[in-house]
Amino acid sequence: MKPLSTRIQNIKPSGIRKYFDVKRDDLISLGVGTIDFDPFPAVQDAAIQAIEENFTGYTTNSGILPLREAIIGKLAKENSLSYSVEDILVTCGSSEAIAAVTQVVLDPGDEAIMFGPAYSAFGPLVELCNATPIEIPTRGEDNWNPDVSAVEAAITPRTKLLFMNSPGNPTGAALSREVTEALSELAIKYDLWVVSDELYERIMFDGKQIISPASLPGMHERTFTVNGFSKGFGMTGWRVGYVASPKGLTSALVKAQQFSSICAPAISQRAALAALTSSSEHFKAMLDELTHRRQFIVNQINQMPYVHCQPQDGTFYTFVDAREFLREKGEAMRSYLRQHTDGPLSDSEVEQLTDFVLIRGNVALTAGSAFGPCGEGWFRVSGASNMNVLQKGLTRVREALEAL
Repeated sequence: MKPLSTRIQNIKPSGIRKYFDVKRDDLISLGVGTIDFDPFPAVQDAAIQAIEENFTGYTTNSGILPLREAIIGKLAKENSLSYSVEDILVTCGSSEAIAAVTQVVLDPGDEAIMFGPAYSAFGPLVELCNATPIEIPTRGEDNWNPDVSAVEAAITPRTKLLFMNSPGNPTGAALSREVTEALSELAIKYDLWVVSDELYERIMFDGKQIISPASLPGMHERTFTVNGFSKGFGMTGWRVGYVASPKGLTSALVKAQQFSSICAPAISQRAALAALTSSSEHFKAMLDELTHRRQFIVNQINQMPYVHCQPQDGTFYTFVDAREFLREKGEAMRSYLRQHTDGPLSDSEVEQLTDFVLIRGNVALTAGSAFGPCGEGWFRVSGASNMNVLQKGLTRVREALEAL
């Protein structure tokens, strides 16, 4: 048989999904981002009604008109952004929206800048276009906001795209207004396209809000604003996202979509419309609960030996600094792994740690190295599960760490 493409062979599997299909009795997952809240009642009712009305066929590539109109209203009200229905493309989740943008914008040899630790799909989606991802390191001490001078230094004549993700996965950090404005000035100065991934914007704590780059002067015409329903509405499996594009560019994105998914599921589009137009009462209850979980996770982690964390700005992820633990207990951890596993250990020390917690504590965490080299030494805890699961899971993590 002839070999597979080198392009696909060179792409590493998602580290986020490493433990997703692991089958172990009584396994607790604190790794994945599937939130445990039921979809709002209006969402469920709309989906049922769509089925009863046999609204189950293809829709237009761009999505049903009422949903695009509701998205326009949302963007105007919440993000100070003005679009027409021709500027909105409904997609199968926000990841498809980002994939469509990279296919439309990037040519082989182009470069795309992102800030590490970065959402694990950004780099591979760039590589699938035979382009090159350029990761700019950020630090927890700076709340994971990039050094703008370092970003500018990384820009070359091949740089074509800039990713901005706020609040970000995996860190939960939001870009400050100062940094957002400075990055926007760079995009204008060097004529860059921008992807603004705002999927977690509804899950912000302490009254904080993000700034949509497209709302800033000179940015609307170069920014693809990406969002969806998976996180803020608890609709991960419904697969509905969207991208708001600069004027006249949606038709190009449709080319990338119509030869793959064709359109987002019709039933899910009706459900997404109900999510945008229903009462905010259910969302407020969800945010209150996520706020409670966030504080619980931070308190529990900071009582564990040699690991530390700070409350994040947004998302339901807590990014945990395990570098001290790896320095103090790394050798003991590796000794345990060699006794209880077959085959070589991971090259990533923090992945060794998540393997150890899986084997010793039966808890799945996500290694920070899944989000690039800047995540080495850190791991992500997801607060998507209910308090009973969190309490039991974090107790096991603490007991595993204390056992060394």
